[in-house]
Amino acid sequence: MKRNVLMMALMGFGLSACQSYTAQMQPQQHSRIKISPTQQWSALQDVGYDGVKPEKVTDYLLLGKNAQQREQARLLLKAQLQHDPSGEKELLYIANLMQVIELEPGWADEIRNTLWARQQRRGDVMYELITFYARYPQQPGYSDLRQLVSQSDKQLAPNQRSWLWAMVRLPDMLKTQTTAAELRSMCQQISFNTPAFGYVQPSDLQLCRRAQLMLLRQNGGNDWPELYTAISAELKGRRLLDSDLLPLMQILQSSDAGAPMNEQALALGRLAQPQNHDVALAVIALLLSQPGDETETKHLEQQLLQLQQQGDPQASYLLGRLYLEGRRKAADPVLAEKMLKAAADLPEANYLLGRLYLSGLLTGTPQIQQGVDLLVQAARQGYVRADEALAIAFHNTPGVKANPVYAWVFTSLAQQKLNSPSLQQLRSSLVLDKQHQQQAHELLTQELRARNVDGMPLSIAPQLALEGERTNTEEQKRNDSELVNNF
Repeated sequence: MKRNVLMMALMGFGLSACQSYTAQMQPQQHSRIKISPTQQWSALQDVGYDGVKPEKVTDYLLLGKNAQQREQARLLLKAQLQHDPSGEKELLYIANLMQVIELEPGWADEIRNTLWARQQRRGDVMYELITFYARYPQQPGYSDLRQLVSQSDKQLAPNQRSWLWAMVRLPDMLKTQTTAAELRSMCQQISFNTPAFGYVQPSDLQLCRRAQLMLLRQNGGNDWPELYTAISAELKGRRLLDSDLLPLMQILQSSDAGAPMNEQALALGRLAQPQNHDVALAVIALLLSQPGDETETKHLEQQLLQLQQQGDPQASYLLGRLYLEGRRKAADPVLAEKMLKAAADLPEANYLLGRLYLSGLLTGTPQIQQGVDLLVQAARQGYVRADEALAIAFHNTPGVKANPVYAWVFTSLAQQKLNSPSLQQLRSSLVLDKQHQQQAHELLTQELRARNVDGMPLSIAPQLALEGERTNTEEQKRNDSELVNNF
């Protein structure tokens, strides 16, 4: 394949996923748990806990080295509920469960039952219920949660906050439970009442603006100018912080509800103070996704080089994009490789470097093993586009031996977070006989185990994990890298 054709193919596949590196913010509430970390540590040690001591009492499950250790800690925490008149230990148990909601999909029933039992008795875990059903919408009880949210009195501040969280995390409720006019009125009221300091993150005002932007993306309309003016005024009045801009920008950049609104995202990003590091990098990432004149490109490059010399891995990654994509200056794959290697801790950098190696741009010949290994590493770091790239690579990428079993495994992993028609088409085209189905389930379980042991989010439906339970002892002892070394 000619060099320019390879370059266009590399740019065209998946790089849009690299343009935004900020993740959706999770609610960060002031801790309701008053249990002493020292007393909790002593209590668990007394009953046989052999894991590491976490800095926070909510991290006993999260810091488990493997599934067995996490299960041991869970059972010990649950045993404490037998003597819990204040309900503090139940809150501790719930907080620990919520930390591993992605890591342990097999605990979904336990988490659901515990949350509903607590909500029915004390009514204080609405946030956690909403977060749970945002992750597992097919779990029983979702309709009950919808009814609970719809019947809440939104004029009361605690109910208002949980209602807004439901609108942000459960998009189907945003479509049916509110209107643009109602949200506008509520946000005006919240903006008026929000102080210039001291509020919990994310603030009610940030949640309200996020809901408005999501509804704008869903339904269209001409509310953007008014929204932009309001957000600008709230930043100047310190009712919103510069850091609040990141989740707002992400909503505008998303392609889930049509074409991204990148120009509007840039406009928001430029409202931040220049010294805000994270927003500045988010703006640069957006600018790199579109052509620009030489003066602007040189200025962006100088900004990134200065940060890169200070050891900023995100700046190294963005420089790798600049030197590889060819949108703003002539592509330099060798320099791009150097910069991406300097950002090796970032899954998006490993993803892009893996794509570079598979393309053959560096040597004229695809570096298959290096490329596949880096994509697997990125996938195990939680970068779902890497699973998609691996599925396509093992399906029909030149230079890679086609392997429908591997393609099925990585398609299954990718589909848990990506609602992509191309992935659905790929999955439907992979027809496996009984022997290959058994092999695919075993390899899927092996890959889940590798991510589980490494502490990476699995993001996989429980039924997929259960399908592979027939793996024998020898399969379990395989080296983690064998999945991609045998092709």
